[in-house]
Amino acid sequence: MNKILLILILTLSFQTLVKADDIRDFELEGISVGGSLLNLVSKSEIIKNKDFKHPNKKYFSYLYSDKKDSKYDYFQFSIMDRDKSYKIEDVSAGIYFKNNIKDCLKKMDEVITDVSYSFPNLNKSKKNERKHRGDPSGKSTITEVYFHFKTGDVIAIQCIDFSKELNYIDQLSIEMASAKYYDWLANEAFK
Repeated sequence: MNKILLILILTLSFQTLVKADDIRDFELEGISVGGSLLNLVSKSEIIKNKDFKHPNKKYFSYLYSDKKDSKYDYFQFSIMDRDKSYKIEDVSAGIYFKNNIKDCLKKMDEVITDVSYSFPNLNKSKKNERKHRGDPSGKSTITEVYFHFKTGDVIAIQCIDFSKELNYIDQLSIEMASAKYYDWLANEAFK
């Protein structure tokens, strides 16, 4: 009887540890990859405001900034076009830091610490700074860290320091992407 109880406890413990490494366990104010955008907005609202940001139009984006009492200034979702369930394949939440990249980087470090604590088994990249490919002047930069799940899903944390010429607000972006979306973005989105 003790052996059966021990096996049952070990089995349940192992299942909990495996589940802790699932991107769907990471939520931003109740929103996660795998959920439906229909839980936030109506189908007609989605259709009216969907935006194709890449040359390959397999996925569309939907910008959402009406979440009451949110600590985020916006949410941006990516949904596979023609998916009738409007399953979220990618979600980004952003916080604006007007001309204040120093505070953005400080908040970024806090988020990295939180994600590292919540998902200790993920492969974390080193913090990297690169030029923002959307700025032809090359003056805008992105500081970023990626967390990779064994499934290929990704959490990206980025501080974007826009050049003054672009007239955009510096921001922290926390992004969660399914493996399917991340692979499309890396290999097909710009074709």
